[in-house]
Amino acid sequence: MERCQGFADGLGVKLGKQMIDSNQELPEIKTQGLAYLSANPKTDAILTLGPISAYPTIETLNENGMAGDIYFGTFDLGTETVKDINAGIINWEIDQQPFLQVYLLVVVLTNYDRYGVIP
Repeated sequence: MERCQGFADGLGVKLGKQMIDSNQELPEIKTQGLAYLSANPKTDAILTLGPISAYPTIETLNENGMAGDIYFGTFDLGTETVKDINAGIINWEIDQQPFLQVYLLVVVLTNYDRYGVIP
């Protein structure tokens, strides 16, 4: 919710009922996206919360001819999404750096094993 609110704040719009919760079902994401864009053809920005929702959203935009016309941001770098950044479909993507998240865990466990300490 915070990511969506920050996106809306950055665009200077009110966050309302335009959020779609489609879980992680790829066909459902695409179906709901097509339905939303058909009902709201003046949509000019999309935010997805990761590759799972970005991939079918990209398919949706390609299918209805809106790819590259809508400001599109997402999170959690993926192989296909990088291609779509280069193609001009996605404007930006923020990566969480999972390597660093796992690295911290390894450091904590190593210190616990070696010295018996936990931060």
